[in-house]
Amino acid sequence: MNSLEEFDYYNRLVDLYKELLTDIQKNIVVSYYLYNLSISELAEELNITRSAVSYNLELAKKNLKNYEDKLHLLEKYSSLADFLDKNNLNSELKQKIMEELL
Repeated sequence: MNSLEEFDYYNRLVDLYKELLTDIQKNIVVSYYLYNLSISELAEELNITRSAVSYNLELAKKNLKNYEDKLHLLEKYSSLADFLDKNNLNSELKQKIMEELL
């Protein structure tokens, strides 16, 4: 998996599992993956060291991966999206179904 694919993977995991993380981990991954802040920007914003941001980011990534390994929500979501694509549903209906499930 290249770095862009990895970033996209964790971005999607954050959407699904962020509420299961600690407050600091949630704040860091949301800011990093969804708002695209750098580690330096996060350290400055949170008034903590860059190494503390990096540590919490890595711990959060590990937790997100563990949740996905156990619950498989992203895998199921992706399978459902593929199924809906193959069955030629209009995009509005597909979006409504996906939103209702999340």
